[in-house]
Amino acid sequence: MRCGGFKMRVAVALCVIIASAAWSDERVIYVDAAATGANDGLSWANAYRDLQDALADANEATPAVIHVAQGTYSPGPATGATRESRDATFQLYNYVTLEGGYAGVARPDPNMRDVDRHLTILSGDLAGNDGPEENWDVPARQDNCRRVVTATGTDETAVMDGFTVTGAREYGMWMQPGSPSIHRCRFVDNGITGLYAWDCNSVVAECMFERNGHLVSWGGFWIGHGDLTLTDCAFVENQGGGLQSGGTLNLIRCSFIANEAFSTAGIRHSGDLTARQCIFRSNRGEAVECLGATTLVDCEFVDNVSRGGAGAVHASNRLSLTGCKFIGNSGYHVMDGGAVAMYGDVLEAEGCVFAGNSGHNGPGAIFTHSTAVVRLSNCTFIDNRGWPNAIEHPPIEQSLVELSHCIIWNGPEPFRKFESFEPGIVVTHSDVQGGHEGEGNIDVDPLFVDPGYWDPNGTPDDPNDDVYVAGDYHLKSQAGHWDCATESWVFDEVTSPCVDAGDPNAPLGAESFPNGGYVNLGAYGGTPEASRSYFGEPVCETHIAGDINGDCKVDDLDMDILVSHWLMPDIAKPNIPPTIRLISPAEGDAFAEGTPMTFRAEASDPDGRVVRVQYTVTSQGEGGSGATGPGLGDPDDEWMVTWEWWPSLRIYPDRTYTVRAKAIDDQGAVTTTPEVEIRILE
Repeated sequence: MRCGGFKMRVAVALCVIIASAAWSDERVIYVDAAATGANDGLSWANAYRDLQDALADANEATPAVIHVAQGTYSPGPATGATRESRDATFQLYNYVTLEGGYAGVARPDPNMRDVDRHLTILSGDLAGNDGPEENWDVPARQDNCRRVVTATGTDETAVMDGFTVTGAREYGMWMQPGSPSIHRCRFVDNGITGLYAWDCNSVVAECMFERNGHLVSWGGFWIGHGDLTLTDCAFVENQGGGLQSGGTLNLIRCSFIANEAFSTAGIRHSGDLTARQCIFRSNRGEAVECLGATTLVDCEFVDNVSRGGAGAVHASNRLSLTGCKFIGNSGYHVMDGGAVAMYGDVLEAEGCVFAGNSGHNGPGAIFTHSTAVVRLSNCTFIDNRGWPNAIEHPPIEQSLVELSHCIIWNGPEPFRKFESFEPGIVVTHSDVQGGHEGEGNIDVDPLFVDPGYWDPNGTPDDPNDDVYVAGDYHLKSQAGHWDCATESWVFDEVTSPCVDAGDPNAPLGAESFPNGGYVNLGAYGGTPEASRSYFGEPVCETHIAGDINGDCKVDDLDMDILVSHWLMPDIAKPNIPPTIRLISPAEGDAFAEGTPMTFRAEASDPDGRVVRVQYTVTSQGEGGSGATGPGLGDPDDEWMVTWEWWPSLRIYPDRTYTVRAKAIDDQGAVTTTPEVEIRILE
């Protein structure tokens, strides 16, 4: 995340005042618990006093929009139930828009809408006797309704905007299946989870999930399956984690703050995850655990602590990190890293900062296990505590570990080395404290603008309670480094040796002028925030034809850069992915329970080599879909693996399973075979 660089609209502050106008073909229905008129919903003066009446009216003739004034509303009678029944719920309908936050008859302008100031609360406290105590086992909370809002059977035309949903004994909102549009809502203090969804394709925006999961610890939002996009949402102080989900999940500018769980406190996701410009801070449990492919762009992970895994990210599939910051995270699990534990196929990180992370039983920053391809470029590692301080990669045949244009500084041994591991960790054009073999590597103080430090917290003899104070990891430059606070270039008295220290044949990316013709090392190299090149004279602000390095001269230095690139290999040549064919098992094969299963595949790569073949078995029977990895194939025997039976794998007889294989090449490309069905017999 460049400079921590975006303005997040967190759902805590929903202060936008909107005067809402209904579409010309929509009926407008009014609800205000304080109204004293005819109770027919035709105006504010004659508004319905019960939201349930308005919903029933709207459903009779859609489309309709319901304007709900500030106040507290509890579900009316459900079908065949009384108001006191715990089955009472507010049912949403297609083509009905539910809008809260109106001032209502208590204000001079009842149409004034401010969802933060005029709170419209949907409460599960049917008896109106809930106290402020947080204990959910008290009798006053045991008679609350199970579900405050139900959206089963809805699509995106069912809209809920501007409500606080609270006090559900079980679920604040339930949709199975259902895909309503949810905007600017709060889900606060619900017993099991704030929002439960299954087979859901909703867009959820500017919502807050806070202090949910008191009873079962399902957290703020539980999603069984679907394709969801969450934008500008906040998950705060939930028990059991902020978000648990399956399917495909897209997060944009979301925050996960101070959630708690034994294992994963932020996001626990079994499908593919993409998160952009998200913040994970002060969670107690892993910030992110993902079984599917994970892509994180411009995200921050700060002060997360996990006793069941890595402090920040636990990935079991492909993991891509771009422009992310990992600062002050701690992992206490055996071997897992202070910031990242990687159990998947491919780890690629570019432009990331790993600072002040602690691996109390493993590496300070990154632990990789059975990872075929690890490729880190332009990453900064500083002040990480653990052994080693940067990366641990166990000995695995047919694996590739490469670091380029990185800075690894101020810690003990940077890498965990294994004598039997070939080719080992390849490091090039990097600044490694203590030195490391490899082309273009240096060992010299990188001269960060502010390197950060560990504060002893009043106990200099006890490192366990130290607090990391983050710094500014831009490189000093007499020609200017980018200052995030002032959003301007600041000139230093010295220039970092990491400026222009990159591979002469590497692309410059988006480095600003003057850039010297060579990419910088560290997290900001190749970006618009890369520190500028200094040539011993005042900064040149003029672009001259033929001036490659930006020193306002056309001379031998420019010719040297041109010559070094003249016969440069085509770095943009696309990688051709591997090919793979599953040999066994075949479609329809049956296996007796407890009998070892043998998997084989043919795999090749036209422009490199296959470094791994992995098989996955997925349940298709009762109880949902759960994937299990039987292991890595033997490259010398048709990538064969024999799968023994272990009770923990949850393979049950008289059930259908699917098997697929995937091949990973030495550039990280992945190809997956079609699935075949097999049967397990008793």
